[in-house]
Amino acid sequence: MDFASFVIQDRGMRLLSVVAALAVVSCSGQAPCGPSTCATGCCDAAGVCRASPDSSACGRGGAVCSACGAGQTCFAGACSSLGPGGSSGGGSSGAGGGTSSVGGGSSGVGGGSSGVGGGSSGVGGGSGQVDCTRPAPQVPTGGCTLSLVAPANCSTVSFNNGFFELSWTTSTTFCEGPHRLYVAGSPVSTWTEGDGNVLEFELSSGTYENYAMTRNIGGYYLITQPELAQLRAVNGQYYFRVGSAFGSVSETGTFIVR
Repeated sequence: MDFASFVIQDRGMRLLSVVAALAVVSCSGQAPCGPSTCATGCCDAAGVCRASPDSSACGRGGAVCSACGAGQTCFAGACSSLGPGGSSGGGSSGAGGGTSSVGGGSSGVGGGSSGVGGGSSGVGGGSGQVDCTRPAPQVPTGGCTLSLVAPANCSTVSFNNGFFELSWTTSTTFCEGPHRLYVAGSPVSTWTEGDGNVLEFELSSGTYENYAMTRNIGGYYLITQPELAQLRAVNGQYYFRVGSAFGSVSETGTFIVR
C-alpha cells in the first residue's frame, strides 16, 4: 500500500491538498486476453474474452471482468443501477404509475414527471431523488492508478465563480498522457462522446488557463456552465471519470449541480 499526496494550485487562487492511499496495480506478462484482443468485452478468470458481458462478468476494453452487485446490471461494460434508458421503478401510465423512465414517469394519479428515483409532484408523487451508485469501477489496466479527488462522490457543486473544479490523482504511478476527462449527463448510457450526452477533454501535460495535468501527480479541469449545458441531466445529476493513454480508467464520480 503506497501513500501519495499531491498539490494542485488553481492559478494562485487556491491550494488543494489531497492524500490518497491506493494499491498500485501493474501489468506483467502478455495475457491472451487484453485491450487489443477484447476491446468490447472483458477478460474472465480463465483469460477468456467475454465479448458479450453480463451481470456475472462485466467490463469492457479488455479489463478484468467483475460481478455486479445486487440490483445492478451490466450496461455498456459497467455495473449500474441505471438501465439503457429503460424503466427502473417506473411503469405504464395510470393510477399510481407513469410512462417509464429511470425511476419515474409522466404524471398520473400517484405518479410524477420522470426523474432518477422519483418525479416532480403530482397527486401522491414527490420530488425527484438522485442515484449516487458509481456506474463503473476503477480499471488500472494500463499499469497505473487513476483516482478521483474532487468533487467528492454525490456532492453538490455550483457555478458561483463561473466554474468548478474536477480533479484527480495518479498517486505517483506515472499515468501516461494525454489524460482524457469524460463528463456525462444522466441517465448515463455510454462513455462515447458521439452518443450526444458525453463530453471528452484530451489533456496534455502542463499548466494552462483552464486545466493542469502531470503524469506522475494528476490534474484538474475547470469546467464552465456553457460546457455543462451541452449535456442532458435528470435532477442536475452528472458523472465524470478520467482515463490514461494506455487504458487505465478511474472510478466514476457523481456530482449534482444546484
